[in-house]
Amino acid sequence: MLTLAKKCRPNHNYILSIAHLDYCTDVGGVEKVIGEHSVLINKKGCSYVFLCPVNHIGGQYKLYVDQRYIGVFKIHDICSILKAWDDYVDLLGCHVHHIMFWKEDDLFYLFSSINTEYLFYLHDYYFICDNYNLLKNNDSFCGGGRPSKNKCSGCIHYDDARKRIAFIDKIFEQCQKKKIMFISPSLYVKKLWIDSFPQFENRTFVIEHLKFDGEKKIKQKQGKELRIAFLGSQYDIKGWKEFLTLFNKLHNESNIKFFHLGIPKIPVNGIFNVPVSFHKNGQNSMVMAVENEKIDIAFICPKWPETYNFTCYEAYMGGAFILTNAHSGNVADMVNRLHCGYVLEENQNVEDLIVNGIMNSMLENYRNNSCAVVPIMSTPNDEILNYINYNERGEINANSKICVAESSNGIVINFKLRIKRFLHMGSTQK
Repeated sequence: MLTLAKKCRPNHNYILSIAHLDYCTDVGGVEKVIGEHSVLINKKGCSYVFLCPVNHIGGQYKLYVDQRYIGVFKIHDICSILKAWDDYVDLLGCHVHHIMFWKEDDLFYLFSSINTEYLFYLHDYYFICDNYNLLKNNDSFCGGGRPSKNKCSGCIHYDDARKRIAFIDKIFEQCQKKKIMFISPSLYVKKLWIDSFPQFENRTFVIEHLKFDGEKKIKQKQGKELRIAFLGSQYDIKGWKEFLTLFNKLHNESNIKFFHLGIPKIPVNGIFNVPVSFHKNGQNSMVMAVENEKIDIAFICPKWPETYNFTCYEAYMGGAFILTNAHSGNVADMVNRLHCGYVLEENQNVEDLIVNGIMNSMLENYRNNSCAVVPIMSTPNDEILNYINYNERGEINANSKICVAESSNGIVINFKLRIKRFLHMGSTQK
C-alpha cells in the first residue's frame, strides 16, 4: 500500500500539468506561462501538480506540488502517487504544455492511467512536427499542414516527424475519450493549427498570455543617440545571429549604442548587457529594463513564426519601436495590428534603414503621434480559469506499489527501494 505524508499531498483538488522543462528554474516563455498559471489556479483554491523530465531525459520525472519540490519518480510510481491521493483530493484536469523529452511509452501510460479533461497548449508546433519551429532543414519556414512526402521531401526532420505522426494521433485519440481542448496563444497559431488538424477547429480556443490595462503616452525621444536592443535569450532561432551582424557593421557609429536585455550566455564586447530574469527581477522586469535603458529599437527578427513572443509585448509596453521581419508570425501580426513598429520586406537591408536616417524618422513619427499610447500595465490572462471544470472528478487507474513519506527535514523517501537495498546489502555481506 502507498502512503503519503500530508505535506507531500495537494491541499486542495488539483490540476495536473506536464511540460518539458522545469518552470521553477528555467526562464523561457513556456515556463513563464506555467508559473503564472500555477499562481492563478492556486488563487482559485485549486492545487497545481507539475511533472517534467529530469535533465532533458525521459524515464524519470520531477514532481512538484504547489511549487514545492517533492522528488524524482518513474511514471508508474507517479501514477501510483496520484492514485493514493484519491482519498483526499480530486483531479480536475490535465494541462499539457509540452511533451518534448518525454518517453512515448511513459506519456501513453500516464494518459491511459488518468481519465480526465485535457487541455493541450500550442506554445510551438511540436504536435505537428519534431522540428517545433517548422523550419525546413533548420533554415526556412515550411508552412502549415502535417508532415507529408510532398511537403517535407528533402528535409532532415522528415523521417522523425513521419514516425511520430501515428503516436500524436494515438495520444489525442486516448485523451479524446474524456474531453480534449486546445489553447492557442494567438489567432495566427490557431489558423496554422487548424490547417494541420481541421477536426479540432471547434475545440481550439485563443487565449493570449497577457491582458492589458490603462493607457499612457509614449515618451518622446531624447538626444540623438539611437539605442538598439536584442531582448531575451541569445538563440540564433530568435535572431541573435542577425543582431550580431548588424552590430558588427554599425558598432563604430558614434551615435548608435547596442544592448542585450537578458541573461548573457555569450558576452560581446561593445554590446551593453542588462541582466533580466523574471525569476529574480519579477514579471515586469523586461518592461522596466526597456524603459530604464531608454531603448529606441527592439530588434525582434526570429527565423521562425513566433506563436506569441513575450518580449515583443514587453518592448511595446516599454515604449520601444519594434523592428521585425515578415516571417515572425504573431510578432508581425502584432506590429501591424498595433502600428508599433516596422515589418521588414524580403531581403530589405536593415543597415541602410539606419544609416540613411529612415529608421530615425519612423521612430520620431511613432513617438510624436498624439495617438501613440501603450498600456500602463499587463497581467497574466486569467481567462484560462474559465476552462477549468471545478465539478470534474478525474479517475486514476493505477496500482499502488511504492511507499512514500516525508522526513522532518523534508526529504522524500521511497521505503520500498530502501528495503530492497538493505536486503541486498545484507545478502552480499553473508
